[in-house]
Amino acid sequence: PASDGRLKPEVVAPGCQGNGDNGIKSAYMTNTYAVLCGTSMAAPAVSGAIGLLVEDYRRYHSNAFPLPSTIKALLSHTANDLNGTGPDYTTGYGIINITAAADVVERDVSGNEYILEGNISNGQNATYSVPVPSGSGYFKATLAWDDYPASVTASQQLVNDLDLAVYNSTGARLYPWTLDKDSPATPAVRNARDNLNIIELGYLDSPQPGTWTIVINGTSIPEGPEEFSLISTVPMHSLWIAVESPLNQTYRNQTLDFNITLNRAVSSVLFSVNSGQNNTMANDSATHYYNTTYYKLYEGSYYADFWVNDTQGNQNSTRTFFAVDLSPR
Repeated sequence: PASDGRLKPEVVAPGCQGNGDNGIKSAYMTNTYAVLCGTSMAAPAVSGAIGLLVEDYRRYHSNAFPLPSTIKALLSHTANDLNGTGPDYTTGYGIINITAAADVVERDVSGNEYILEGNISNGQNATYSVPVPSGSGYFKATLAWDDYPASVTASQQLVNDLDLAVYNSTGARLYPWTLDKDSPATPAVRNARDNLNIIELGYLDSPQPGTWTIVINGTSIPEGPEEFSLISTVPMHSLWIAVESPLNQTYRNQTLDFNITLNRAVSSVLFSVNSGQNNTMANDSATHYYNTTYYKLYEGSYYADFWVNDTQGNQNSTRTFFAVDLSPR
């Protein structure tokens, strides 16, 4: 493990092969190619695989580039677990399987989303519903983000702490895999949130059928908003909310604009302040921008809840925190 307990490596790849030319062919000095064998050659093997994966992603996503975190999530999500016990400090999530990663990319189309990219601020959450069919052999969800760079002297390198929370159809929570740096040989467990890593993976054999819920929590995001990537073995309903105002800060007036943007048209948008009366937000159907002005805010701490519903029965909600300070300056 890293000194603070982070999982290293996250994935592994071969630097040799047992047949053919017995190595990895890669660019070499003097503008030529060479075949070498060794642990160092795992890096060009992964780099070449990622290059092909990015090309495939752009072909199926209107020439858009994926986030770096999407590539990390894809490689971890589709890796072949070498030890069969979840991640470990020897092989990470396993050996990369670029064919399986490309299959996820090519299945990911509008209305059938296996890959979602979004962003989240401190205290917010993003919620996605997942219809898990009967007879599913397993369920897997993978969250990744790129994070803000930490100080090199920091005892813990994670800056922005996001959390993956998965709930089955009865509301029971599935936690991501975690390891114990003080007992590195102990197999991974799924009984607590992960506060160290920028890749979190939840896995369950023989999942109970029904509508599951995936929640991305912005547990602590001092340097936000943070972009994230989410991958699921089952298509997700990608109805997301981006809160533009109020943000997690202190305001100095009694009147605030409440503004959110959605990724598609919906049937209703409501908000409340401190669990009070529900209010309807006006909208612009062309841009999916919703806004209203809220009056009579007094000094104190507040939270605003937003709920949206689309015409297909999908729902999402998020909460943002803010404060009002009217003291004279």
